[in-house]
Parts: sequence; structure tokens; C-alpha cells
Amino acid sequence: MKNQTILSIPRKATYAALVLALLMFGLAGCGDPLEVENPNSLVEQDLSNPIAANGIANGALATTAQGIAYVLAPYLAATDEVTWIGSRDDWRNLDFGNVSDANNEFTDNAMKFLHEGRWMSDKGILQLEEFDKNNELPNRSDLARVYLYAALARVYIADWFDDWTFSDKTVPFPPVGEDNMDQVYRDAIDLLDKAIAVAQQEGNTALETQAVALRARAQHALAVWGLLNPKGSTPANPWVNAGKADAEKALSMMGDDNYRWQLFYAPGAEWNDFAWQVNGRLELGIVADPTIQKPELHVPIMDPVDNIPDPRVLAIIEEFRDTARWSGTNYSPLTVVSGREMRLIIAEAELASGNPAGALAQINAIRALDGLTPVTDQITVEDALKHERRANLILTGRRLADMYRFGIKDPLWQSTSDAFTTPGSFLPITISEIQSNPCVNNPTAPGCGGQ
Repeated sequence: MKNQTILSIPRKATYAALVLALLMFGLAGCGDPLEVENPNSLVEQDLSNPIAANGIANGALATTAQGIAYVLAPYLAATDEVTWIGSRDDWRNLDFGNVSDANNEFTDNAMKFLHEGRWMSDKGILQLEEFDKNNELPNRSDLARVYLYAALARVYIADWFDDWTFSDKTVPFPPVGEDNMDQVYRDAIDLLDKAIAVAQQEGNTALETQAVALRARAQHALAVWGLLNPKGSTPANPWVNAGKADAEKALSMMGDDNYRWQLFYAPGAEWNDFAWQVNGRLELGIVADPTIQKPELHVPIMDPVDNIPDPRVLAIIEEFRDTARWSGTNYSPLTVVSGREMRLIIAEAELASGNPAGALAQINAIRALDGLTPVTDQITVEDALKHERRANLILTGRRLADMYRFGIKDPLWQSTSDAFTTPGSFLPITISEIQSNPCVNNPTAPGCGGQ
């Protein structure tokens, strides 16, 4: 896997369009340093000018954010957070727990966008490292950013997929392998180490905070991956002690438990496909949403102590559904990491290490943010932590892994589905990649990995 760190985007037209956008917006006011007379003939080499560095980093973020939003829709459709309310059968199939279907049209379409974001981020690393090596990089924080975005893509890939290919445009690479997907987390952590080092050198506290928080989440997710692999069973002990030091550091840097790093979308730029499926097309509905188009499907998430619809859940849904605030149905933001999640990571580490009182202190610190009654002995610490993860992390893409490790089954899962029968099943390499990449079925085929 190490030799695949800087590597899948077959869509050259998309890249050319991005190059044009970067030059139009990233180089505005700079004259025409590339002396390109016809913008429609731009090629990849046109980004070799250091002036393009900021635009390259912006492009890496934009494509990665769009890829994350696309894949979030099929991922959440397979959980108890979101349900199918529309007309397209493949959303229903996901709702029924058929998460590993390589032919599912929505998973297949979404995978392409996350491939693009990962490739763009890695391309940005190659280009900006070269600028930095030659002392030509105008702002080294842009280098920290591309490290961060490449890590971000990898964390979501490892969170949501059972396997992945890190091809380089038309150069096919074999799959990582289901047993090796933990290495994708490790590669993300290595990239975050680099992002943090550069951010510290540049005194960019905002970027350092994002990278430290994401590293805490990656460490936690890596430990959860270890519980669920090999897939097929529910772990006897679902708790992990991982990411605590970084979570504590990130929390101190955030300065506010309500801190969130969010991905934002806007008209004329990238859109949030999950938001469109919920707010626009109405194919998917958030189960705990009181305004769901099919009220009989509304299942409020009740706070187990105060016995009221959980206000954190309602606030997250209200923000997501505020189409006036986000200038349309397609642009709701997505939360990457938050102060609350850092406390949840710390709480779980305390619980896993035999300190339930320490875990409870973190849980009650989160509950105090919304004026909820502290947990004392009304429920177990374990049940409190399960609920707090569900309430505070809804719509962030953590739920399916939590359902598997806590032995929770969606009532809509069919008893024959892989989500029901094989805990730990996630999204697969899909049919488009299988058909276009000969290395998927024959990893030693000529040309695989550039051989």
C-alpha cells in the first residue's frame, strides 16, 4: 500500500475544466503568466506555475468535499439515520441493508467523485512539494492544506469502503485488499503528521487544529476498523482506547466545545448530492426529521434521561434542512470533526481503560452544552455513550460502523442482507471500476501499478 500513497481519475475532461476554473479564479488579477491564448486548450502542465498553488489547494478541497457528499448518500441510506422515501429502487436496496452490491447505481456513481477528490489532492501534493523544494511556494500553508485534504479523502474511503483502488488516471492499480484497508488510515495519519508539521512552521493554528482533530478521528476509526475486521461478527467488547491525546490537544486548540470543521457548498461551485437527495429530489428522508415527507416513517430519537426528542438531533436536522440559509436544496454543509466528537473520543478512551467516571464527565460536559440533565445512575455509562454518539454525530457518516460494533440492526434490514448477516460490511469497489480496471480481478495483469 505504501507505494500507492500518491496515486484514480479517468475523467480528463473534468480535470481540464478544473484547470480552467483555477486559472480563472485562482490567478485573477495576475495577468496571464502562463501565456495561454485559448483557455479551452489548457492542459495539466499549465498548473506548473507556482502562482497556481492556492488554486490547486482550493481545487483539492472542492473535489474532495463533493466526493464525500456523493458517497455519504448511499452510506447513510444503509443506516437507521436515513430511509428511502422516493421512487428509485437502488435506494430501497440500500435501505434494506444490501450495502455491498457492486451494481448499485448510486454507490457506483458516487465512488467516481471520491476517486476524483483523492486523485486531485494527491496531484496537489506532488505539485506543491515540487514548488516547496524549489523555494517557489508563495504560501506554505497551501502545502499543509493539500496534505490535509488527501488525508481527509483517505479517512472517508477507509470509513465507508471495504476495498479501494488507487489508480493514476489511465494507469490502473490493483485493489488495496479488504484485509489491508487499515493501511489507508495509516497513510492518512502519515499525511496528517506532515500537515501538522507545516502548519506549525507557518503558525497556522486553524489548519493545525483541523489536522490534529482529524488525526484523532483517524486513530479512533482505525481502532474501530480493527474490531470489525475480519467482518462477520459483533465484537464482544465494542469500546476502543484510541485518539485520546490528539482529541485532548484538539479540544484545547478549539477553545469551544461547539467548534465544527464543516465542508461548505455553494451555487456555481460544488454541490452536496446528499442534501439534494433529501431536500431536493426527496429520494431520502432523515428518519428523525419531524417534517419528513412521509410522517409514518418519522422515528424521533428520544433523549434517554429527559425523555424528550433529543434537541441535538433536531438542531442538526434543522440546520441541514434550512434551504433558505444555504441558497437552495443542494448546499447544506457537512461536519468533518467537532469539539463534541473530541469529547466522545476521550469519553470512550476513559471507558475502555476502566474509568467510567472519567467517561461520564465527558458525556455530561457535552450534555451541558444544551442544558440536558446530567447522567448519574439513570442509565449505564455504556448506554449513555452510545446515545451521545448517535445524537451528536448524526449525518456525519459514523453510524454504520457504530451499529455494527454495538450490535444494532436497522428494522428495515432484510434478514438476507449483508448488513444483517455480515456485520462489518461496507461499500464495495463498484461495477464501473471493475469493468474499466483490469487489475481488480487480476492484480498481476500486465500494466497494473505501472509495471
